[in-house]
Amino acid sequence: MPSHIPLIHLHVWALCACLALTGCAGFRSGEESAAYVDGQESGERGELRLDDISLAVRLNNQIQQNDFQVILFVVPVMYDPFDKPRYAEDDPTRLVLDIRPATADYRFRPEEVVLTVDGRPLGPERVSLIVVHDPGQFPLEGMQAIAQSPTGLDYRLAVPQRTWQFELIFKGPVPKPSSDVRLDLSRALVRPGGAPLPVIRFKARAWSQGYT
Repeated sequence: MPSHIPLIHLHVWALCACLALTGCAGFRSGEESAAYVDGQESGERGELRLDDISLAVRLNNQIQQNDFQVILFVVPVMYDPFDKPRYAEDDPTRLVLDIRPATADYRFRPEEVVLTVDGRPLGPERVSLIVVHDPGQFPLEGMQAIAQSPTGLDYRLAVPQRTWQFELIFKGPVPKPSSDVRLDLSRALVRPGGAPLPVIRFKARAWSQGYT
């Protein structure tokens, strides 16, 4: 019987290790930019609802300010209170734009998009059409997200309630959530006889995430 004790101890340690691995959990939080216009702030998905079009606008500028981890959901093992960008230092500014028009006559010319950061206007260097989908449907087949120059591109958004998702890449460092960031689509996203879209502004907003 005594000869089996080390083996039993090994099994116990193995079980504890498995529980520790499966029971690791944490909570992180920080700041990010949130789009808003005319007193309307976007939700977690970044959506803004205007008269005849819905837009979702997201910047890749999340900053993590806290990270608290525990084992077995009880025992604290780490607390990191330092600011850490959740993007690489040399990343360009990336803006994801979802466009869902209510009418069939909108056009999108990415060359005319202007992103202003702390008073400095930036135009997109590259643009990709990532995905197209209808409400409650899977994305349409045949899409290829190829980054290309925005020069001369003109997309017809001819199906009401269909969503087109674009990624625009701007030259320059990623703006901090505290920066003065504005997005002007007034000449880029237009329809005949329609009023120019208002300038979209951004402000710092808290985000949080639990994980296991």
